[in-house]
Amino acid sequence: MIIKVVSILVIAALCFTGFAGGWQAPEPEAGSAEAALTRALDEAGLTADQVSDLRIDYEIDDGKPEYDVEFRDGDWEYEYTVDAETGKILEADKDYEPPAVTAPAEKPPVAEPAPEAPAAKQLSADEAKAVALAHSGLAEGDATRLRAEFDMDDGIAEWEIEFNCGSWEYEYEINADTGAILSWERDDD
Repeated sequence: MIIKVVSILVIAALCFTGFAGGWQAPEPEAGSAEAALTRALDEAGLTADQVSDLRIDYEIDDGKPEYDVEFRDGDWEYEYTVDAETGKILEADKDYEPPAVTAPAEKPPVAEPAPEAPAAKQLSADEAKAVALAHSGLAEGDATRLRAEFDMDDGIAEWEIEFNCGSWEYEYEINADTGAILSWERDDD
């Protein structure tokens, strides 16, 4: 009889506290490294099981506590700076970083060609600006100091797009041949 009563009390306690059936992990505590990670993953549109090479560092920058959150998803590297007190994303950076391929030792390094004007099949400066603005969710009228610069980086023709909106500074690298975003960064000035 005593065992039956104890079993019922244990089951009731488990049900009451949520450990039985549909138990879910509690929300991360505000200001924790876990909360910063959750905020960065939400911003990236990813889940914890989709990322690798996870790194979270706590630091004090200009007297304010923040977390630097870094992780990879395939060939993409993400870096976020999250305010440790408010959970606000202060900086965001996403770079295309495929695994390095090493050339055989006997081949001399290839010199990078000088930047040249984009070929006719490549995106124009205005098209590259439109890609960056669409990704940021801003209209051209919202952006200030909008500029585009053509460059060759590791043999890839790209547009470097920079602009501001309020206190945010945006930087994009866009493949001039495909229109793909190679990297982007958003910093709070």
